[in-house]
Amino acid sequence: MENGQASSVRVPGDCRTEVRVPGDCRTETLLLAALIVFAGYTVFGVTRFGASPITVHVLAHFLPLSFVLSLAAALDLGSAAAGGLSILFWRPSRYPPR
Repeated sequence: MENGQASSVRVPGDCRTEVRVPGDCRTETLLLAALIVFAGYTVFGVTRFGASPITVHVLAHFLPLSFVLSLAAALDLGSAAAGGLSILFWRPSRYPPR
């Protein structure tokens, strides 16, 4: 992999499918990225703020910025949708009035 080009990875079980992974796609790098995303969304779950400031700034050190920004946008969309659905289906009748 030279000049910031994406490397291809074979998907197990299908020898015809190739997935293009930008940047360094070593196992250690991907596990570290998953740990950083987990830490960022743990902070987001506790405080409802802080997922993108943690994940984007740290992941941009070893993954291409265009990939990191699109990943963060997709993760933020999913977490916002999950939070919205949990509020939508929350039933105040579960808690009796005092």
